Formats: sequence, C-alpha cells, structure tokens
Amino acid sequence: MNVYKDTKVELLDHPHRKQLLSTTKFAMISRYDVNKNKKITESDMKRLLTNLYNWGHYTPLRYLQVMFTVYAPIYSLEQIKRHTVGINVNQMSLRYNKEPLGVYIPFEENTTAYNIIYDSTYKSFQEYNKLLKEGIKPEEARAVLPTSTMSVMGITFNVESFRHICKARINKKAQPVTSDVILKMYNLTRNIFPFNLVEVEKWD
Repeated sequence: MNVYKDTKVELLDHPHRKQLLSTTKFAMISRYDVNKNKKITESDMKRLLTNLYNWGHYTPLRYLQVMFTVYAPIYSLEQIKRHTVGINVNQMSLRYNKEPLGVYIPFEENTTAYNIIYDSTYKSFQEYNKLLKEGIKPEEARAVLPTSTMSVMGITFNVESFRHICKARINKKAQPVTSDVILKMYNLTRNIFPFNLVEVEKWD
C-alpha cells in the first residue's frame, strides 16, 4: 500500500492562455475599450478590476479560465467540489482504475495517529480486494475504502470562482490539507494573470 505524505498540484497549460489572460484581451472582454491598438497599462487594468468589483460586474472574470490536476485525499477533493459555481471537475473513477493509488497520511511514521490510519486503511484495502475477487464490481466494492484514499481530479476554474476559493480556503480556519492544495494552485498561477490575486483581495 502506497503512503502519501503530501498533495500535488499541476497547472495544465492552455494553448490560448497568453491571449486570454492578456491585459488588452481582458479589457476588450469587459468592453473597457474595443480599440485593439490602444495600449492598456497594468495600472489601467487594476483600476478597471477595482471598478468591476465595486459595480458587481463579474462577467469578464468568468470568461478567463485556469486548469489544474490535483492529487489529494478524497476528503479534500470533496471539500473543493463544494465550491460549485464556476468550477468543472473530472475525478478518477475506480470503476476503470481498480487499484487505489494509496492513502494520505500527513503524520510522522510510528506515531499513534500514523499507525491508526495506516492499519485501518490497510485493512480496508484488503477487504476491497476480497470483494473484487468475489466478483463485486469496483464501483460497489469501493464502499469500504476510506476518504483518506488518494485520488486524482482535473479542475477548471473561471478566474472569479478561483479568486473566491483562494479567499475562502487560504486561511488558518480552513481544513489544512485543502488549504495547502489551494495555496499550491495560487502559487502556480500568481505570475500568469494580468493582475495579482493578493492585490485583488486588498482592493475589497
């Protein structure tokens, strides 16, 4: 049984990302100016975004998208999926991938917490394999697997929804594993947007 002590996030490259996230393109989307030849500065963009949020005009942000592949325990992925607006997900199915990836255990080996999670999960994995041998379908046998089982999920956010989940999950009150996943997403994207999400938070 594989044991994972950390989560993993990959930023999926979008073939038109540079065009979609350019300041000129964003300004045109928001109808700030339809003149393609007009130079739009970063200060113009920040002022525009501030006004858009003050006016409650989020549509242009919903046009821009960012995509990730996330490797995390099921319980963390389920928390992310609670943010349903502006998010599309596609999670690995044990119906076609019969072998679970492993278990997420963030604790040090040979500690009480580590041993409890490892032993209970190992037993669950054994019971899962027994059910498969009995002819039970994987999508039904997975009922015995714990939520600490590692899974993979593709996630697409529009920028407005991504900003929202960053604000909601990157804080001390959020569940640590999920907060860590969202922080990794943020760190991967902080240099590709025509604006900085941290600065957007300060503008509220």
